[in-house]
Amino acid sequence: MTSNSSSSSGTTWLVWLSIVICSLRLTQYNSCVAVFLSIDCGGSQTIKTTNSITWVPDDDYIRTGVSRETKFGSLDGSVLTTSLRSFPTLDKNCYNINLDEDDHEDQRILVRATFFYGDYDGMDSPPTFDIYFDGNFWATVNMSLNSNVHVGYEVMYFPKSKMTNICLVRTYSDQNPFINTLAIRSLDATMYSRVDPKYAMLMVQRYTYSGSNTDAIRYPDDGYDRTWYPARGVGLITVSNEASSIDVSSAEDKPPEIVFKTAATFNQTTSTSSSTTTTTTMQLYTTGLTATKVGIYMTIYFSEVTLLPSTEKRSFQVFIDGEAYSKPIIPPFGSSVQVYIANITASYDTLIELRPTPDSTLLPLINANELYTLSQVSTLQTHPNDGEGLATLQNQFEVLQMWSGDPCLPTKYTWEWVTCSSDSIPRVTALNLSGYGLFGSLPDFSSMDALVSIDLHNNTIYGPILDFLGDLPKLTLLDLSENKFNGSVPSTLSNNKKLKLLVTENCLTGMSCPLPLVAPPPPPLSTEKTNSPPGLDSFFFQPPSSGFDFGYGFDNGSTNNLANMILAAIVQVDHDLRVGFGFTAMGCFSWGLRCEFGKGFIDVFSIDCGGSGGRTIDSVTWVKDDDYVSSGVSRETKFSSPDGSHLTTSLRAFPTLDENKYCYTINLGEDDHKDRRIFVRATFFYGDYDGMDSPPTFDIYFDGNFWATVNMSLNSNRHVGYEVLYFPKSKATNICLVRTYPDQNPFINTLAIRSLDATVYSRVHSKFAMVKVQRHSQGTQVIRYPDDVYDRHWLPANGVGSIKVSKEATSPIDVSSAEDKPPEAVFRTAATFNQITSMRIFTNRLPATKVGIYMALYFSEVTLLDSSIQKRSFQVFIDGNAYSKPIIPPFGSGMQVYIINITASYATLIELRPTPDSTLPPLLNANEIYTLSQV
Repeated sequence: MTSNSSSSSGTTWLVWLSIVICSLRLTQYNSCVAVFLSIDCGGSQTIKTTNSITWVPDDDYIRTGVSRETKFGSLDGSVLTTSLRSFPTLDKNCYNINLDEDDHEDQRILVRATFFYGDYDGMDSPPTFDIYFDGNFWATVNMSLNSNVHVGYEVMYFPKSKMTNICLVRTYSDQNPFINTLAIRSLDATMYSRVDPKYAMLMVQRYTYSGSNTDAIRYPDDGYDRTWYPARGVGLITVSNEASSIDVSSAEDKPPEIVFKTAATFNQTTSTSSSTTTTTTMQLYTTGLTATKVGIYMTIYFSEVTLLPSTEKRSFQVFIDGEAYSKPIIPPFGSSVQVYIANITASYDTLIELRPTPDSTLLPLINANELYTLSQVSTLQTHPNDGEGLATLQNQFEVLQMWSGDPCLPTKYTWEWVTCSSDSIPRVTALNLSGYGLFGSLPDFSSMDALVSIDLHNNTIYGPILDFLGDLPKLTLLDLSENKFNGSVPSTLSNNKKLKLLVTENCLTGMSCPLPLVAPPPPPLSTEKTNSPPGLDSFFFQPPSSGFDFGYGFDNGSTNNLANMILAAIVQVDHDLRVGFGFTAMGCFSWGLRCEFGKGFIDVFSIDCGGSGGRTIDSVTWVKDDDYVSSGVSRETKFSSPDGSHLTTSLRAFPTLDENKYCYTINLGEDDHKDRRIFVRATFFYGDYDGMDSPPTFDIYFDGNFWATVNMSLNSNRHVGYEVLYFPKSKATNICLVRTYPDQNPFINTLAIRSLDATVYSRVHSKFAMVKVQRHSQGTQVIRYPDDVYDRHWLPANGVGSIKVSKEATSPIDVSSAEDKPPEAVFRTAATFNQITSMRIFTNRLPATKVGIYMALYFSEVTLLDSSIQKRSFQVFIDGNAYSKPIIPPFGSGMQVYIINITASYATLIELRPTPDSTLPPLLNANEIYTLSQV
């Protein structure tokens, strides 16, 4: 058989990527051979099933997704349905299989994927999604039609190269793809040779006529592990073959001998009369086909079940829609014959029959059959020059290795950080890697000669700027700002008049290095994998990650000027776990200094809405709102908030009905407004200001984005506050109150705007707003400005069963390593237990449906432990799975653990569990939870 002429020759870019992936395998299953590969997706150990197939975990073949367990087994008793891999992050998630065969273009492979939902996510909502092979659409998996049984899909095709990829693609934003098993089998070169190599064969049915109460036939009976399901035909009877052995060598598609051991025929006639003959026909069902005609391949297998006397004859023909398709077929006894149907189109109502010939004395029989639809395989793939360059980048920056499959195809599902052309052979025209947590030197990816734009800003790339960048012929934008590049800018870049070059905030010659690289990154803690929690759409965060990020910040004990520096050393331990080590930049808002709000930053505003201004509370001076809003009226409340909150005696109400939106506009007055989050807090206290005793409900928006619904009917006698953190669109930001009911007037008491340091909450991508859910300390009083220089409010937590302990350290607590800059005051007290037990972090203020969250946990040991007999060590667990390495709180300093890239609801269980060697229970000093909303 000839090779597939449309397949590319030599080493393609896919092979480059497979080399990267194979070189990173951590388990013993690293042969990179997929002739007979059985993958237990989401499984944790090797399993050998009763049919002698060994199933291996999928860690070697994919770098995204999370392992999950089903809540119940499949009703049809299928094995390997208890575990699965779910993909809550990227839209396209690909398994990469290195076939490691030189003759990959001469042999088809069979790929079978199985799916069983089993309510693994507790949502009772089976998803719908698509699967692709080598960039070609395979099938839509609609689990809502199969919620209690497992379903399988099979495709046979010639791979494009030595590596093939199977991708699961999200088609609905709220539905996560998943998979239970993936099997790859190589086929003999002579099998299915009647089908042109440019077509993939999508299995519709593969039947054996062994009786409805028998099991499916597969490996080891079928050496290629095809699954032959028992057929159920109306009016048919099953008969056994009397031959002691059956020669199947003449059947070119190599069916197993066992399918010829039984056959189906009739025990009575179903006649259609004509003037001269009576015929009995057997119809082959095509109900699995679509309503519109498609190209098919059908193969039918026959073997006589008994040695016929000379007086009997079994002879029949294949008819399609009433027309004879084949010559007379006489099944042989003790051997087999195969009849194939090709080069036709068919639909579900196409009539395919076996009709007796006029001289036949016996009815037709059938032993087995296969039916496939044919789909032309695209031989297109991203240009190999770009594939080579992308593989180089992935090999250098491990965080990028979670992306796999073709970067540009299908066109709807390109990698999130590349832009591709629409050429017949796609080219990568842009690298969009801003804020992806890249750490290391920049490799040479000069083969990507179609690049127009490269954005690498806001990473930790060090070393020289390489000359090849200036030789890229189409490059017009190169953003290398906010990195650690050193040396000088190559003249090929500085003299390029067509190029927009950005190199600010680096360590280049002549620059002051604002963030100098003072040490290499610490060594990885471990390469041992932990399970990943439910993930989140990858667009929520940069750097993107599969499932979960876990951050450490700690002090190295140095007293030199490292306190004025930041070491953004990001160490990728594995694709489920990222650990960040860092010294936090010190400046106007440093922990050892008291600064005015706004000194060197965007101005800070404290607005007394409807008030006369001039009041100073907790060292914050509040101003009247006349300069910021042009509508509404000032009103006084009839009583103050019972909780003693300040600034609840006046408000601004908006009773006019000629408009429904009322906006405060705040001019931030800084050119760097896009580089810093602002923190906005709005407070509301009704106080029956209108004498109606009818608290209203209305919405609030920031910069045109929905923020919250303010329902004062639930809070008529106390003040409520809402907080949001976001990057403003421009030098002015606006906060709008929106009427949602015609008889209910919006109002507001105070509006506070605070700028944040550029490094605070930097783990969350700038395109997402952070809406505060809770911010708790373990003290007895609210902590705010001036203790917290950003004026965040830390409310006392009320933990069931916990006790509060105070810090023994009298000297200052070094909190410089906590990157979100909590105040020192929150580390002065902690919550713990009198006995060793788990501590739950309450999430009861989250909604009932899962949303993306960011959580920061803060720890500091309260006493100097005797290390010979005492140890406090614990881990973060989410829904029963470990998501962090052991945490040992330091004495005299603080540490922060951050949790991102997960979705959570009020039912999500987040715990601190003691490790087996811990002699003390967990403790917690403070925590913050935010939901994330795309801006």
